[in-house]
Amino acid sequence: MTDVQILTLTIAIVFPVVAVIYSNSRVGDLNNRINDVNGRFDGVNHRFDELRADIRDLREDIKLLTGKVVEIDNRLTRMEK
Repeated sequence: MTDVQILTLTIAIVFPVVAVIYSNSRVGDLNNRINDVNGRFDGVNHRFDELRADIRDLREDIKLLTGKVVEIDNRLTRMEK
């Protein structure tokens, strides 16, 4: 084999190996970024769960207050008659 052939063969083998190694390091970095984003969404989901619980509590309070207002209204309308 001549020097040119050896050089060509070396480039043909080394370049794809280096490209695969570099690509894998970039994929690892991308996975880390995706995990960071998922972690942020977990926090947002937790906040929405808390908000849903607060809304449920407020609905119950509104139902109780509405019942009290209806009761007071019924007492007042009985007094007027």
